[in-house]
Amino acid sequence: MTDVLPCAPTSNMARYDRRYERVTSDISRFHPGASVCYVAKEITNAGVQQECCYDSECKLMVGPGAGTANRAAGSYFSRSEHYRIDIYPYIKCCEETSNDPDLCGKYNDRRPSNNGTNYSPPPKHNITVEIITCAGLESPNPE
Repeated sequence: MTDVLPCAPTSNMARYDRRYERVTSDISRFHPGASVCYVAKEITNAGVQQECCYDSECKLMVGPGAGTANRAAGSYFSRSEHYRIDIYPYIKCCEETSNDPDLCGKYNDRRPSNNGTNYSPPPKHNITVEIITCAGLESPNPE
């Protein structure tokens, strides 16, 4: 999906990029290994919204546990359609796979995570300036 906003390479970049918002729901079930996830505020005309998840070292996750492009997001789709199109396939392929361990891999092949290579930082007026560490502790501003 080339028209979705690419993921920021680090959670700190996503945190201060106003084009993203933090996922406030429990991420542990659908994104094992993720410390935090963000979704793009931009939703494509087709209703697709990029989700990006980051590990405890603030690095963008790629592959299992990572965020994917939600195909039923925004006002185009109801919550039940989002569940049916985006969440239910994950449950069937990755949680109920005791007989077929390769099924979750097939899900990830069909729903690849964004690797952040096409990310471009927003103009300076769209970034909150603050220096933080990965743990979220504020560092003194060098200015």
